[in-house]
Amino acid sequence: MFQKVDFKIDAHTHLGPWPTYKSCENDLIYSFNNYNLSFILVSVDQSETRNKNILRFKDSLEYILDFSSRYKGIGILIWAPLKRRLTSEEKEYLINYIKTNKDKIHGIKLHPYLSKTRINKDAKNMPFYLSLAREFNLPILVHSASDEYSKIDYLIEVAKLNPDINFISAHVELMGDIKRGMKLTKNVPNLYLDTAWVDPKFIKYAEKIGIIDKIIFGSDSPIDGATTLDNPMYQDLFNNKHAIKKENLDKILYKNAMKVYSIKTDDLINRIQRDK
Repeated sequence: MFQKVDFKIDAHTHLGPWPTYKSCENDLIYSFNNYNLSFILVSVDQSETRNKNILRFKDSLEYILDFSSRYKGIGILIWAPLKRRLTSEEKEYLINYIKTNKDKIHGIKLHPYLSKTRINKDAKNMPFYLSLAREFNLPILVHSASDEYSKIDYLIEVAKLNPDINFISAHVELMGDIKRGMKLTKNVPNLYLDTAWVDPKFIKYAEKIGIIDKIIFGSDSPIDGATTLDNPMYQDLFNNKHAIKKENLDKILYKNAMKVYSIKTDDLINRIQRDK
């Protein structure tokens, strides 16, 4: 009989002005408690192509630091712009920000589609982000989709050129061929996949081809509001509708995330709470 996992980590969540930053905060806190999460990784939307209400780069970093300091159970993913070249001042600021807050920062987030930039071709800041990932042992989560900027093939190219850095393909490849994406990943040791918008039936396929150690739970919450995790694809995974082996479900829902994003057991909690 299936036994429920001890912990659940949502390794792909956001904050942004939808409709306000505060409402997003409330949605994430509700989601954390209502769906019995143990830890979440949060980035602040730094889209370079939409919404004039988006916080500026440095402001977004200060905001996510404040949010993660007010509550336990929250880790930071630094959403980093690809299209706009960072200034020398911004680079220095980011280096010091990571040094000072290393215990809260678990990775870097890149979004080729919202930056309208391919990471293997036109991304002006990629050498700098790769150097940060290397220096501070940070994995890089990359939005992947079938559009012209975000194909998983572009990420695979970068991952192969940087075997000492861990990369995570968000969504495997949104609106793409999920099985193909999983097959391609099998032979790239430093490339992992998250489950945001991935039908859990494909987890069985991942089990079949032996890449369960590469699968990390993420939801894109709160893209559909506070009840994003009510989506059947997430509920089916939580309730193990597809009869995934217990040891594999543990890996998907928290163990793989702990390894790749350097999350400690002491970071995991039963309910989100203010950090006094």
